[in-house]
Amino acid sequence: MPIRFSLIMICALGLATAHADSSEPDVLVKPCIECHGTAGVAVARGTPHLNGQLAPYLVEAMIQFRRHRRPSSVPEHIPTAYTDGQLATIAQYFSSAKAVRPKPEGIDGQRIEAGAAIHAKRCMECHPDNGRESDKDAPLMAAQDLDYLLAQTEAFRAGKRKFAFLMDEAYRDLAQDELASVAYFFASQDQLAPVTGKKRRKKPAAD
Repeated sequence: MPIRFSLIMICALGLATAHADSSEPDVLVKPCIECHGTAGVAVARGTPHLNGQLAPYLVEAMIQFRRHRRPSSVPEHIPTAYTDGQLATIAQYFSSAKAVRPKPEGIDGQRIEAGAAIHAKRCMECHPDNGRESDKDAPLMAAQDLDYLLAQTEAFRAGKRKFAFLMDEAYRDLAQDELASVAYFFASQDQLAPVTGKKRRKKPAAD
């Protein structure tokens, strides 16, 4: 782990412990923005964007980190001192954040097309509208950080991150290169549906 990133993690952990007794959103998210950004757009490579993500999904993810049931490169990613109510406050902060996620550059169009074909057959049931919507408690995937998505596919394949039942069905028999193509597909999408005339397709409610 790079020295600069390690120092950021140490500082963030110290902030988290110091603010664990607060209920103010701006105070609670201070440890988070070191990597996830003030508006939920990640500033650290390989870190997920949180802006616009579904609040219930964020709460569940943080609970799993707090219980050490989900792997993380960050020690004590979510300190045990944080209550469920505080996690809900953090989740709502990022879920309602308005920002534009950057898109990766230089992705091979053929790879995106390959990912789109796999998405149509394997992923659309839980991640419809090119990952801009959600079903069955799945997270929103469109315009997510590419390095993060690639790392998660490797974690699932290596057994470091547990499959939900439907994820197990979706991933079955797919090679790592195919999973990577799906990651490229999701990362290349617009977070919100393109504007058509004066209408914009809405995202699902965040709570």
